[in-house]
Formats: sequence, C-alpha cells, structure tokens
Amino acid sequence: MQRQMNFLVLTAFIVIGTLLIGLAGCGPTPTPIPPTPTKPAPTATPVPPTATPVPPTPTPFPIKVGTDATFKPMEFVDEKTKEFKGFDIDMFELIAKDLGAKPEYVNINFDGIFAGLLAKKYDVIVSSVTITEERKKQVAFSEPYINAGQICAVKADNTVITGPDTIAKVHKIGVQLGTTGEMEGKKIAAKVGATVKSYEDITLAFQDLTLGRLDVVINDAPISADYVASNPNAKLKLVGKVFTEEFYGIGVRPEDKALLDKINASLKKLKDSGKLLELQKKWGLTP
Repeated sequence: MQRQMNFLVLTAFIVIGTLLIGLAGCGPTPTPIPPTPTKPAPTATPVPPTATPVPPTPTPFPIKVGTDATFKPMEFVDEKTKEFKGFDIDMFELIAKDLGAKPEYVNINFDGIFAGLLAKKYDVIVSSVTITEERKKQVAFSEPYINAGQICAVKADNTVITGPDTIAKVHKIGVQLGTTGEMEGKKIAAKVGATVKSYEDITLAFQDLTLGRLDVVINDAPISADYVASNPNAKLKLVGKVFTEEFYGIGVRPEDKALLDKINASLKKLKDSGKLLELQKKWGLTP
C-alpha cells in the first residue's frame, strides 16, 4: 500500500512538472532587441586647393604736371567740358598709366613754367617744350618725342612776307613769351631792325595779326597750322617752310633722374608700339 502511494505521488509530480513546462512553452515569444546600428565614419570635408592670392591693385600716386594750355592742338582747355585736352595730354595720360600715376594738371603761363618746376609747384613739364642747350642748364629733358620747328603766319592777302628771309624793318613780329619762337623772332628783328611784340598767350598774337596790328607771327608749326585751320574767318595763312628743327621734350628737375628714366622707358614703349604715331594722326600732326 505504501508503495502504491509513493507511486501516485511520483506520478502527480511528473504531471504537474509536464504542465508547468507546457505552460512555459505557450508564453509569448520575447521581442528581440535590435542591435545598435553602427554609425558610418563622417566623410571628411574636401579641402579646396590653396588659391593664389591676387595682389591688390595699387592706388595711383599723384603727379603734378605744369602746362600752358593755350597751344592747341598740343594742350588746351576744352571750352565746354573745361578738361585739359590735346596731343601732349593724351601722350602723358598713357605715360602716367604706365607709371601707375594719376596726373593733376596745373595751367601756367609759359614764361614762368621753368621757375614753377624748380620751385616744386609741379613735378614735370608737358607743354610743347623745345629742348635747347640753354634750357638744359636748369631742366633735365626726356628723349624727344616730336619735331616742331618755327614757321611764319601772315594775313591771307599778304604777298610781301613769304618766309623769315622776307621780314623787313617795317614789319611787326608777334611771338609768345619765353618760347623759341620769341628767340627766333628777336634774332630776325635784331638782324633787320624789325619790331617784336611778345604775348603771354599766342592766341592773342594771332588775333592781333587778324586785326592788322602785326605783320607776321612766328610760332611752332603744329600750333600755327591748327590755328589757321580752325579759324577760317581770321583769314590767315602759313608761308614758307619750317625754318628751324626743334624737338619737344618732357622736363623734370635735374635731381629727379629716377622719374626721368621711367618717363623715357614709357616713351620708348609708345614709340615702339606705334601709339605715339596714332596720337600724331589723331591731332593732325602726322609727319
């Protein structure tokens, strides 16, 4: 009997254990926890190639230019715009650009133009200045850039004066102060006993010639030719040939050799490139 009871107890334990195992197997399946995703390594930002630095454009330095702006077509003040214009102005604008400079023009009577340079009122002279040995004693000149000799202008109906050799004692000669025209006029006057009248502005001499107060005006050929062509009502004409050989140059103070060297280098570029000849054509100065 005791053995039968032990068997029943053992059987009960087996049944209960089986039921417990079954219940455990019927429970909900646990949700698996997904693995933490691995973050991709950050992509390195590409480094742009080092750019070559662009140097800043230098600010043009000022350069003062002394000029007697009454010598059309070389240098003059435009009546409408009040701007400086002419062959010399165009030429020096190109030179200044090459030098990295900005020109500032100072209008001054020609007879005081050299004194103004030496007094440092401006840095250079660009004013149809003829290179002479006398002027070289106080001013340093650039290489010559144009040939402009002297010529005679008379009234259109004048048949007596046909050149410098026909100027006589009775004639009155008009010239501009401080110019080679004045020098030549005085030479002729001293030789034949004629009278010379000097003007600060050559335009005034031409006006007096028109009014009959003068018999002849001696002046640089390009300027005289332009005045006669531009003022047909004045009824003037040029007579004879250009009777002197004169070359224009840019003037600086003797101590400013470095500046003069740069100006000469720029002038050479203008000549070699043909730009100087282009300017001559533009202003009616073609040889």
